[in-house]
Amino acid sequence: MSTAHTGRSLHTLRERYSTWAFLYNPFALRWFALHGRNITIVADTAEELATRIKHFQARPACRSQRPRGQGLDHAR
Repeated sequence: MSTAHTGRSLHTLRERYSTWAFLYNPFALRWFALHGRNITIVADTAEELATRIKHFQARPACRSQRPRGQGLDHAR
């Protein structure tokens, strides 16, 4: 992949998904998207990465029905 194409792809991803961080590793030929401390998405192409981010964002957030501190560990 050319440096110019990589630069354009990174710019497009960063513009489209401004709350995500993006990296391209030319040695592993992998694209990475990072969001917060716990979310990392890996793909072979920038287009595949964008598709995975869209799919990830479309999923409903997992929310616990119990208030904090009311889990099994605190039932003792």
